[in-house]
Amino acid sequence: LALERRKAEVTDERIDDYIKMLRRTESDYVPVTDGGAKPGDRLTVAGSLEVDGARVWEAEHEICHLVDDLLLGLPARAKREDVEGIAAGEERALDVKVPDDFKDEALRGKDAKLKIKVEELKRPEVSPLTDEAARELGSTDVEDLRSRVRARIESQMERATREDLERQVVDKLIGAVDLALPAGMLEREMRASEVRQMVRLAQMGISPDSLEQGHRDRIREGAREASDRNVKARL
Repeated sequence: LALERRKAEVTDERIDDYIKMLRRTESDYVPVTDGGAKPGDRLTVAGSLEVDGARVWEAEHEICHLVDDLLLGLPARAKREDVEGIAAGEERALDVKVPDDFKDEALRGKDAKLKIKVEELKRPEVSPLTDEAARELGSTDVEDLRSRVRARIESQMERATREDLERQVVDKLIGAVDLALPAGMLEREMRASEVRQMVRLAQMGISPDSLEQGHRDRIREGAREASDRNVKARL
């Protein structure tokens, strides 16, 4: 199987950003009035997540953080390059993937549109990093802290790379095998996926009975595609 291994470099800037995140509890967040978001910033946003034109998540006053290469705290992870520089009051629509830990299994891995509007942008102000501050984080000095952080980031990157390779393997195996799937197993999986989606919509205050037929068809089609993949992968 021909796989593509993701490559990423642990830069000094990335280490600095990680250390700032570790020291976040001793930071005072101050509003950013000039310029856009940078790594380490805290954003309060209103947002929504849409899959096949259907809104599957919506919220206001959500707090998230721009950490490493991702904007964390939302139901889908936005890449740093897509949100870096965004300013208070600005809106953006981002192409994302529904994460593998999303509540609705039928939507996991699907292409989605994440829309956000920054309600408030704040940046941490911390004192200069000293050996004493490094010791408070469990290191002997600044150099030891930076070395530990580098090793931690490299470990996280390696884990993410392995998970990505596993997904590639499953996708390639599924695509290479012409497997006749048991109709009963597929139907049970598809119904379970549909139910999960309907329950999620109900939790958001959207009555399934109020959905248009086109919306229902998209939910069913998404459940069918997810069911086919999930059953093939298990078998």
